[in-house]
Amino acid sequence: MKDNIILYKSFKFAIRVVELYQYLIREKKESRYWIDLLIETEYLDNAKEYIKSFNKECEELNKLLISIIKITEERQKDEFKI
Repeated sequence: MKDNIILYKSFKFAIRVVELYQYLIREKKESRYWIDLLIETEYLDNAKEYIKSFNKECEELNKLLISIIKITEERQKDEFKI
């Protein structure tokens, strides 16, 4: 693979994207854990609009991250078919 510098660099970049995704998912899970904990212990009121909005934004960000990873994986597969 090192013979083809473009393939090599794009592969290394793809590895970094996957590592970033793994980091973000891990952080998202931890953040979600703490939010749920604060709601269950009644430090946050889940009935309040700003908490509902916050939860909705968390879900939207998670969906975006998943979409980005799926697209990246598909593109990566297509690149290596050539």
